[in-house]
Amino acid sequence: MRKNHPCPLTKLASDSNFKKLKERADQLSALDRVLQSVLEQHQIKHCKIANFRTGTLFLAVSSAVWLTKFNQKRSDILSDLRQSIPALVSIEAKINPELAKKVTVKVNEPVQFKANPRRISETSAGYILSAAEHASGKLKEKLERLAALATERRASTDNEN
Repeated sequence: MRKNHPCPLTKLASDSNFKKLKERADQLSALDRVLQSVLEQHQIKHCKIANFRTGTLFLAVSSAVWLTKFNQKRSDILSDLRQSIPALVSIEAKINPELAKKVTVKVNEPVQFKANPRRISETSAGYILSAAEHASGKLKEKLERLAALATERRASTDNEN
């Protein structure tokens, strides 16, 4: 027997636990915006909020290098953050290498294809042509074109030299 039955999304969205979770996520998102603006002033990157609990802000830093730089400027960052977050008492930072693995991909960057350096030898072209003799239809056409690549590429390299 199934314990949980499907329920409509409107019921889930109106659930008090969901509302608390959404409010918490919104609060952490707002804190992260404030943190990123302060960290930008201090030229620190690769740092993200992990949690905020009982006056302590927990941060995740991508590497030991950024953690060291953060620790050097910790007191300045704490005083700047206290102006926006009066309930802030302390900051704890730990290394999370997963942050460094996330790579942003540029959407509009053109994709460049490299020419295939592999060559078909004349012997291989002969074998492919003999296989094409016993094939039929589209397969025969494709095998013949593949074998023709050997002579085309050889002719193009001869012209270049």
